[in-house]
Amino acid sequence: MRAASRSEPACCTCRHAHGLKRPWLAPRRGSADRSPAAPPAIRLGHLQQRTCSRHDRCFPGSPLKMIRRGFLLVLLLLALWACLLRPVSPRVGPDPVDIGDGWKRSTPAAQGIDGLALDRALNSLLDAPLNVHGVLVERHGALVAEYYQGGTDRSVYALVSTRRSFGPTTRQDVRSVGKSITGLLYGIALQEGKVPAPSTPVLGAYPALADLATPARQRIRIEDLLNMASGLRWQEGGTGVNDELRLFWKRDLARYVLGHEMAVAPDTRFNYNGGGTALLADLITRGSGQSLDAYARSRLFQPLGIDDWEWVADLHAARWHSMACACVRATC
Repeated sequence: MRAASRSEPACCTCRHAHGLKRPWLAPRRGSADRSPAAPPAIRLGHLQQRTCSRHDRCFPGSPLKMIRRGFLLVLLLLALWACLLRPVSPRVGPDPVDIGDGWKRSTPAAQGIDGLALDRALNSLLDAPLNVHGVLVERHGALVAEYYQGGTDRSVYALVSTRRSFGPTTRQDVRSVGKSITGLLYGIALQEGKVPAPSTPVLGAYPALADLATPARQRIRIEDLLNMASGLRWQEGGTGVNDELRLFWKRDLARYVLGHEMAVAPDTRFNYNGGGTALLADLITRGSGQSLDAYARSRLFQPLGIDDWEWVADLHAARWHSMACACVRATC
């Protein structure tokens, strides 16, 4: 290969053409080298990086590129470890665990249950590809069986599932249990006079949505949201993106939910709908003047002695609007 002349700029990548000791770094040259024919340069402190246009065998990249690639490789390896390789706890059970929470412990036989049949049934459930992390069985006010096992876990806003160990003090994603809790909270708020009566038309609570007030939508009552019989066209569950997943990213929840087309008349067909639960939670927070998790803590969980839980907030409203339909995490 032809040796580089003194008038040629130093190449930052070509190891052979210019005989550089450090092929990716070259000292800055004087102004005489800055001719129109010289290739572009990137200045790094007191060094100048140049690229040769006539080399075939090049060093694969600058130190900055190498650092970025190494950083990405480390992130990839950590993700693979967390998602596929992290050791998790084995299955434990069936004896109930004493964690000092006040629960009485007993045996299946003492409570009139066939212990062997119960053990077979629960192990069959835990063996199934359902990603069940824990099972508790209560009979006559006492725990008679308790199982835990490691598995994958993913909160609502996580992009991938990770492997985790689970036990009696591990918070687990209980997802749509939040819908039932929201219904309970609406009943409490109704008793306190902080929310509209169940017979109230939903759009009556949202005067800013008058443009959505078709005759069919005006017949949707709050009790239809509680019964999941609003008649709105709503698809939830299954694989892929659905209406509930889109709900997690919306800022104006009421407009998004009530903006759906009507599929049937209200109060005529059950259709699983987390959007209706989001509206109930919105009415609770507006009527109580508290965030949903704060209201749940003071009115429901603290009186029941439940203190190890969290309600994940949506992305737009910080702690004011917890995602009512699917974001409760709690211990068993």
